[in-house]
Amino acid sequence: MNEIDQVTLNFSPESLFVLNLSLGIIMFGVAINLKVEDFIRVFKTPKSAFAGIISQFIVLPALTFLLIWIIEPRP
Repeated sequence: MNEIDQVTLNFSPESLFVLNLSLGIIMFGVAINLKVEDFIRVFKTPKSAFAGIISQFIVLPALTFLLIWIIEPRP
């Protein structure tokens, strides 16, 4: 058995707070660059947004499933 198989992650409530706070700040930083024009552009030409959503929720999981099925990695 590899050493990596023995690794466990234990987050304390304090470290979870710091992780959540960091993620919130990063997400706010990304969202602050959005403008109303960005949303208008998505509504006018939704093809690329739909392609991204389809890729994220259908293509990527299907591809992952196929790769796992082909490679058969150890649990």
